[in-house]
Amino acid sequence: RSVGEVVELKKDGLWKAWFPDGKPQYEGHFKVGKQVGLWKVWFENGQKKAVFNFDEGQGQCWTEEGTEKPCTN
Repeated sequence: RSVGEVVELKKDGLWKAWFPDGKPQYEGHFKVGKQVGLWKVWFENGQKKAVFNFDEGQGQCWTEEGTEKPCTN
């Protein structure tokens, strides 16, 4: 499930999503359909998966066990 605003048929502003059990899946901002600013993503087990700053092009990623790893698309 996700919630957020849509402007001119494009995602805009803060968007959040949750796994079926209610744990957070992601949280971040869109600007006219494009990801911007700081984004946080979690695994279904609650472990942090990634933190990425789209404005700076930098991020950190982790495995499901919590070990830091290179970010890949």
